[in-house]
Amino acid sequence: MRKFSMLKIAAPLLVSALAAMPALAGNGGFETGDLSDWSVNTPFSGGTNNYGGFTPQEGSSFAHVDAGLDMDVYSTLSQTFSLEAGQTLAGYAGFTAGDYLPYNDSAYLSLNGLHLIDWDVEAVGDYGSSGWVHFSYTAILAGDYTLELGVANHGDNEWPSFAVLDNVTTGSVPEPASWAMMLGGFGMIGGALRARTRRPTFA
Repeated sequence: MRKFSMLKIAAPLLVSALAAMPALAGNGGFETGDLSDWSVNTPFSGGTNNYGGFTPQEGSSFAHVDAGLDMDVYSTLSQTFSLEAGQTLAGYAGFTAGDYLPYNDSAYLSLNGLHLIDWDVEAVGDYGSSGWVHFSYTAILAGDYTLELGVANHGDNEWPSFAVLDNVTTGSVPEPASWAMMLGGFGMIGGALRARTRRPTFA
């Protein structure tokens, strides 16, 4: 009975401490089927459920941005997020080369101008693809952070390459009390499990 009671007490503590799970950012899963809440500078973009071999990382839709504005001009998709210190911004991005060397089309994913990921034809190969790549950034300081995906043709403006984005989430920063409850809950469950495996000893 004592072990069962400990589990009954520990479970609500864990539920309370873990309630703040990562949440989709503003239309971070593109489930609206469009790019609402995002800023774009090109008509060669949109929400889709299948594009160039990519399928959604979650839900039923994701975003694609195609090069083609002009040679060496980046088509971009961006959104600004307000993050607290210790809060994480994460998601998935990818790139597919629509061209071949020496036409070294390129793409990037940046946060406040800092490149988190860079791709180009040389890296993925002629007509190659990176596939989905997970990214994650934890804010050191509270403030506004602009996530930007960009892709451009180089050497000509034909056979455009494209970039994709999906499942952009912002994680919560647990309060100290939540951490204490979570650790306490794990400790109580660990104690209950240890008690379950004990064997009686006889003199």
